[in-house]
Order: sequence, then structure tokens, then C-alpha cells
Amino acid sequence: MFFRLDAIDDRPLPCRTLVDGHEYDILRGGLLLEPPVGSRQTSEAHDGHSILKLFGNPGSAGRDGLVVASMEPYRFAGPGRIAIARRTSEHGARFRGAMDGDVLQLWAEPDGAFLVADTRLTLTAAPGDPITDAWTNTFNFGPPMVQPVEHWRQDDPAVRAQIDRAIAAAEPARLRAVQERLENAWRAPA
Repeated sequence: MFFRLDAIDDRPLPCRTLVDGHEYDILRGGLLLEPPVGSRQTSEAHDGHSILKLFGNPGSAGRDGLVVASMEPYRFAGPGRIAIARRTSEHGARFRGAMDGDVLQLWAEPDGAFLVADTRLTLTAAPGDPITDAWTNTFNFGPPMVQPVEHWRQDDPAVRAQIDRAIAAAEPARLRAVQERLENAWRAPA
């Protein structure tokens, strides 16, 4: 499900906010929650993937660039509650949240990465919004990196060419799968 950022600490966008110790004019932002996938052997739900992006600029020049992005697992922590954090690490962004209808409130945890503790983000579900260029590559982490198993073949031009051909042949299918994954996550029910 895609959520559009509407306000930070009850201040509508654009608003000036402290991000990682620096002030930025946050112009827009969004949160993408990829649906958790249940295990095929059990009904147990696994963590989903969340991607939070804030766009803005450090001054009043009106530039609209990426300020910060967070890619962390999330899980539902009870009815209407969500937790965004890695289970096995204190690194990365950490949020707790509450959902009421289409509105999601996220609070930055004290040990989180880039927002001051208890900064509140107000987001609204917006699955009908267009997938913009800023979000198109959300799940596209690029083609695979492949190295020959035998160390002595790593600099062989014929081997490198064969690897490059194999990657190029698989690239159209990989890009279609990436786009499908993004669209499915974007329009998933809350």
C-alpha cells in the first residue's frame, strides 16, 4: 500500500524539519508497504518491506531532491498498530504506528536513525496515486553481480562476455518482475 505524507508534527507540507541533524524543507514524501508474505507451510505471517522516502531541500531554493530514504522490515503489532524496525539489529530507522481508516500515524523511536525521537508523520493511503519517477525504481536494485567461480577466469574476456549476455537476456523479465512487484505493493489493501 502506498501512503502519501501529509504532515509532520501536525504541520502540513511543505514544512521545515530536522533530518539527521540538519534542517530541510520537506516538500513531499511517501511510504510504501509491501504486503507481508505468509509462509506456505503455516499461516504465520512474515515481515513485509517498508520504504519511506522524504523529498525536499536544505533551503528555500525550491529544489526537490531526495533528502532521506529508509528501507526496513515492518510487521503488524496488533489491530491498527504497526512496527517498522529490524528485529535483530538496533541499526536503521525505527517507527511505531497507528492506523485509523486510511490515515497512518508514525512516530520515530528514540533509537531510530534520522528523525528526532517522537517526530510524528501523518500519512494517507493513496493507492490511486500515479507511480512517479521518484518511486519507479523502489524495488529495482539493479541486475545481479556475477563472478566466475574459478578465480583465474575472472579477467577472461570470453567468460565476461558470456556472463554479460546471460544477464542481458534475463534483464527484460527481471525489469517486468520489478515493475509488477512495485504495482502490486502500491495498490495492496491497507
